[in-house]
Amino acid sequence: MVVAGLIGLLPVLAHGSGGVPTFVQEHFRWRSDDGAESTATWKSATDTVITNVARTQNIRLRFAVANTSTAYTGSLAPRLEYSTSTTGTWTPVSTTANGALPFEMTSSANFANGDATTQLLGGSGNWVAGRMVELPSNTSASVSFSSNQFSNFEFCFRATAKAAGSSSYCFRIGGLNSYNQYPLLTMAPGAANEAPAVVSPLTVQGIVLVPFAYSISASGTEPITYGASNLPAGLYFDGTNAIRGTPAQSGTFNITLIASSAFGSDTRTLVLTVPANNPPVANAGSASIQSGTRTTVSLSSSDSDVGQTRTYHLVSAPSHGTIEPQTAGATWYYTPARDYVGSDSFTWRCFDGVAYSGTATY
Repeated sequence: MVVAGLIGLLPVLAHGSGGVPTFVQEHFRWRSDDGAESTATWKSATDTVITNVARTQNIRLRFAVANTSTAYTGSLAPRLEYSTSTTGTWTPVSTTANGALPFEMTSSANFANGDATTQLLGGSGNWVAGRMVELPSNTSASVSFSSNQFSNFEFCFRATAKAAGSSSYCFRIGGLNSYNQYPLLTMAPGAANEAPAVVSPLTVQGIVLVPFAYSISASGTEPITYGASNLPAGLYFDGTNAIRGTPAQSGTFNITLIASSAFGSDTRTLVLTVPANNPPVANAGSASIQSGTRTTVSLSSSDSDVGQTRTYHLVSAPSHGTIEPQTAGATWYYTPARDYVGSDSFTWRCFDGVAYSGTATY
């Protein structure tokens, strides 16, 4: 550090203002996946529910979405979501076709992902073409809306064994400003009677002393009970469907996962790899400080083990001033001795919970 006289300037940021579009879900209509964008047959009238929906069969859902603002433009990339009620928790329709969620996107033989839509559902304002959406996406490419303009978007998906018999589900395009209508479907009665199959990843990495969480998921008819055994030190099964905790040591661990229901069970091995800890690195630093002034100094460190919490520790104090260490933070306070002008330094190191860094000079 060099103790001298300094004048500091702070940047001033300018803030702008402007309006935003108002996107509204105005109408919907259910379709069969039996034809092209403009020719597939309708399952029901506009804004009308469908019932007795079968699992594993493609269905298509079309929306009319409008930007009802008369002054502001904007872009929209619609994503399909579902819930058990319009006030419930909304979940994106899955883009992984593994049966882990009640609804998942599917491929259609009748259109290509991203095909433009024609005006099949009416809406507020002038028309702009939207997009058709199929697996591997649940989100349309972005479409630009002028003020007072509407579009159509259509999604192809299917129900899985997770969709409960006789239950109702509602759908929406996520993140809009308001919703005039919510599409609703009711599943056919009865369960699928499908045995569970674990579909969550079977290889995963952890870090020593960093919080860890892994959720077990399985396809198949609910209810499904989950379990885990052969857990390494520091981890535990939460009694529902997750492994949690903080790995206490490095190594490779084979954890037994099980999913079971009235229709069968599935046992798999999860391979958890926890690499050996890498010590943090303390970086040398320097600053020019005004004589007689208590000043903050910022310590710099790095660690290839992402997520570990580092603490900071003084090794040797400065000779011509005082340092105020802050163990929990990298910002310390230095005050030079009265009337001192010249060079001064202190040394420090950091700790990641497992190992110390080398010593650095500031």
